Amino acid sequence: MSLLLVPLLRHTVALQRKTTARDATGGGVATWATVSGSGELACLVQGRTGKAPRMLGQKQVLVTHVIYFSADPEWVRGDRFLWSEGSLVLQVHGVEDMGGQGRVWRAETTLESA
Repeated sequence: MSLLLVPLLRHTVALQRKTTARDATGGGVATWATVSGSGELACLVQGRTGKAPRMLGQKQVLVTHVIYFSADPEWVRGDRFLWSEGSLVLQVHGVEDMGGQGRVWRAETTLESA
């Protein structure tokens, strides 16, 4: 962990993963659950305004927020971050180790509509 980054991590997010629960009739209902062990992940959330959509993989998406971590948040495709301070849900598009040394991780996300 980079000691220089720690004071900048003034936000927290929870990593959530889609699961299927059973309703009263026995049918499946999609719900979101906080990933075990992720708790409140220290991070820095920055909004990206006035930027054009980017190509991420095969699709073009509008990245609305970038989140920085001092450790790998261990996400999987389809996860989302719940930012309680801003009461925002941010869909994860990708997470990368910025320097290749495991010190600063960056997640590109899109604000989910309510």
